Amino acid sequence: MNEKKAILLGAGGHANVVGEIALLVGFEVIGFIDPNTPQNMEGLFGWRCLGDDTVLNQYNPKEVILINGIGSLPKDKRIRETVFQHGREMGFQFATLVHPKSVVSSYATLGEGVQVMAGAMINPYSQIGENTVVNTGAVVEHDSQIGRHCHIAPRAVLCGNAITEEHVHIGAGSTVIQNITIRKNAVIGAGCAVTRNIEPDVVVYPARPWVKS
Repeated sequence: MNEKKAILLGAGGHANVVGEIALLVGFEVIGFIDPNTPQNMEGLFGWRCLGDDTVLNQYNPKEVILINGIGSLPKDKRIRETVFQHGREMGFQFATLVHPKSVVSSYATLGEGVQVMAGAMINPYSQIGENTVVNTGAVVEHDSQIGRHCHIAPRAVLCGNAITEEHVHIGAGSTVIQNITIRKNAVIGAGCAVTRNIEPDVVVYPARPWVKS
């Protein structure tokens, strides 16, 4: 059971998922923050909206931990990082959440604010950087190194010794073969098979067959 109370940042779909994990692992969530929800309105899991992020000034960072409920898509992935950095600058820590039905090796390392969803697997000696999401059913194989602020989308597979630098998005159902390096800000589209190293800021799409018009 966790000793600290928690505040959830966000009220969208990703917040629903991480909010449930927080409940499952025993956090006491005192409410959520969302600028688009009226203050004190009941929302996720019966929690009330505390207001916008200015209300964090009313809480002691030594007594409250934050949960990043902002999702990560390629077009707006920096929003999640901005929320994380703002909370850190205010002196708060972010909860590292691991779904009880995921498998995380005791020899893996998870950074602050990492979120591991149901069915995900993280194998020995892998390292997951802070504020990264390993989404539903994703696999991070042995000795892989995942950078900060990354998103490993549902059912993506990173084989052994894969490396991603920061701000990398690995799309749903993609496969990254062993010993591949994907450099910062790259986006791997859903369903890709990555068989060679990827340079910074590159967007990769899966091969598409030619179709007659």
